Amino acid sequence: MTPRRLLVVALVATVFASMGAQHRTTNFVVNAPNLEVAQQVGQWAEYYRKAKAVEWLGHEMPNWQKPCPLYVTVSMEGPKGATSFVFHPQGGVLDMKMEIEGPLDRLLASVLPHEITHTVFAHYFRQAVPRWADEGGSVLSEDDVERERHNKIVRGILNHSQQFRLRQLFTLKD
Repeated sequence: MTPRRLLVVALVATVFASMGAQHRTTNFVVNAPNLEVAQQVGQWAEYYRKAKAVEWLGHEMPNWQKPCPLYVTVSMEGPKGATSFVFHPQGGVLDMKMEIEGPLDRLLASVLPHEITHTVFAHYFRQAVPRWADEGGSVLSEDDVERERHNKIVRGILNHSQQFRLRQLFTLKD
């Protein structure tokens, strides 16, 4: 193979490798840097979907009519995630999308169960859940490291008398 042809083959291989991989499970379409990560995240997503539904609802949820696109970015940045929903005017989830980013171990142990809990609430309540309740419940799905971080934040809020009264909290949507 000529050096020029070898360069072209290497360039094409690099482009395809950078495109990542996609893996389909029953309820998710996982887009990740490579097939191994896509499969691993997909398996954990299905596991957490079942576990969090049983934990919060007392039973499994039926499979979704449309799989949730789940975009995974593995990086050394702090772990983060976002799940967005489009709700039907009469109730129910029309569409959703999940994005997670950070070190793979943190994504699997903490970010993914947190984001999956949002989907359990959205499908159960068939509408947007008040953010304080949605985030509060989702934080409880995270691992000990993240829950301890949130406990420190809450202690700081309480120590500085910045808390909300429960009756005020119940009126908040965001």
